[in-house]
Amino acid sequence: MQRQMIAEKLKQNLSSVSTERKESLPLREDRDPFSFLKISAVNIREARKDLKYIGCYHACRNGDMRILYRAVRQDTRLEYAGILHGAESFLWIQALIALSGNDHDLVIRMLPRDTAYYDRAHTIHKVLGRLLTALYYRDNNLGRGALKASETFLCQKHPKIWLLTAQYLCALWRKETGRLSSLLTEICTAERKSDLLLEQCTDDRNLDLEKTFSFFAHGLFALAQHCLSPEEFQKIPLPEDRGFLKEYEEYRRTASSSVDAERSAEPFIRFSGDAAWLNEVADALPETGLKADTDGDIFIDYEDHYEKLFTHLLHSPSFRKMYQNRDVCWAAKWDTFDHFLDQYHAGDEKKRFYGRGLLYYALANPDLNARYRISHFLLEHGAEVLPLEKEFDGPFHYLFRQKYHDIPRTKTLCEDLLRHGADPNRAGTRNLLPVDDMIRMQYSEKELKPLYDLWLSLPDLELNLRTFGGRRPIDLAREYGRKELAGRLEKKMHAETEDSYPLLVREVDSCDWSREGIFPYSILKKVLKDALCDLALALKIFYLLDGYSFLSSCLHNSSSGNTSGKMCGKNAAEKWTAFMEKLYTDILKGRYAKGPGAFKNPLTKVQKYKLRKLDTPDIFLEDIP
Repeated sequence: MQRQMIAEKLKQNLSSVSTERKESLPLREDRDPFSFLKISAVNIREARKDLKYIGCYHACRNGDMRILYRAVRQDTRLEYAGILHGAESFLWIQALIALSGNDHDLVIRMLPRDTAYYDRAHTIHKVLGRLLTALYYRDNNLGRGALKASETFLCQKHPKIWLLTAQYLCALWRKETGRLSSLLTEICTAERKSDLLLEQCTDDRNLDLEKTFSFFAHGLFALAQHCLSPEEFQKIPLPEDRGFLKEYEEYRRTASSSVDAERSAEPFIRFSGDAAWLNEVADALPETGLKADTDGDIFIDYEDHYEKLFTHLLHSPSFRKMYQNRDVCWAAKWDTFDHFLDQYHAGDEKKRFYGRGLLYYALANPDLNARYRISHFLLEHGAEVLPLEKEFDGPFHYLFRQKYHDIPRTKTLCEDLLRHGADPNRAGTRNLLPVDDMIRMQYSEKELKPLYDLWLSLPDLELNLRTFGGRRPIDLAREYGRKELAGRLEKKMHAETEDSYPLLVREVDSCDWSREGIFPYSILKKVLKDALCDLALALKIFYLLDGYSFLSSCLHNSSSGNTSGKMCGKNAAEKWTAFMEKLYTDILKGRYAKGPGAFKNPLTKVQKYKLRKLDTPDIFLEDIP
């Protein structure tokens, strides 16, 4: 008997795990609230490991297909809840497996109508994912393009499992019902012979286990029921393959409309103890959100997915049990203002929790009302605004990186932070300024204008610091299409340059150059490190330090230390050589861009002629208008 063979095979392959239900399971734990989402997602994935196969084993052993139905629904919901980065490629496969349990509510949440996130995927997933989406939503506009792409796909060389799947979806689109059953039989066989399909939706699990029962084929058959009329669907015979369980399919096709539908949808496992909150996950699932990067590429917004999921779960009593007795920082990060006050004690605002002040947890609270009220409360009570360690991001980084804002209240909170000494120029862990994170906020320029106005009104605002990728705030503003901000930044930077650049030049000119062999290195280093120092000023310093001697002798003849007529003493020569070598390299590598300054090269025609014969770079021989 088919189900007995499946039960025996599953028992063999499940022996390394367990065939028993796991109502209670040990949970991984991290006491830092900022690690909470990541660890909770890991616990969700651990909870669903092999769940649908354990359910399949019990269903086949007991002859009760309702068990399998409940298990696959619970498994697919937990898998979607704990979605991993990179799901763009296999989300359509998981949607089909969800269909094998008639979970249309999950499919709608899981499968965006906008298929732009497939643009960066492999051709296989781009073609099949879009065709499935068009079929499920009966979208003729998407379907026409997807069908054309599928026809091209079928003329190319691809693994058999994908070609058969494409044929099935195309046949279903055209309602060629006579082909569907035989294609499903071939798909089941191809699935057992190849690991390609299984590798898309498994993570280090037993592939032999995956080949015992074809949830994929059952999902494709359920898709046919969804797309065809009842009369058309009834004409399709059940596939003949050992991986396609007819008893289950007979139960599934009637389960959603049966009087026992509610009981059938109950979870296979009811988690208990510390894991009881997992029972709430199935009803807290958000829709798959999408976001665009700076290049316009579309991705799944995983961070938003988890934040929405767990923000919903926070209202669950079983979920609250996990952290209700923990440090007050948990309430600051994840709870309401009232619950925070219940746990707060005078002096907490001065303490450190996992390396951060309490204020930093409040600034990252996803609940807007809680975020603003707790933050203002802590500032009023003297909370520390400076990070504990220099590599930590400052308070503005934490605030601006939150996805949702009430912009006027965010501005007011920024003003409060500034009054209490928060540094608007603090470079974070990625050398990002707060304004860089402001640019990345998901709001329009019109909405962000109050923050623009506040930030650009600040005196001594740092606008020239470059990220580790070499971009200044103005570069990021242009990259993110912030035209208004880019224009305002350009005006501010130009005004500051006009005011400050002459001071740098004056500082160089006022140095004492009369003492032979003794140069004002400390002053020159300061000038050269200044963000306003341009190529003209760098070259001026280079030649004031006898750049001609360096170019003609030190650089080309390796006669370090005895080249300058101004040098007196070995130590002085070595210091000069080291300084000049660094300045030469910095100029050559483009550290100093052309700016407001002009430079008249001091070399004579004869000196230039000699240096050109030594292949001296042109940058050291030309004027800067």
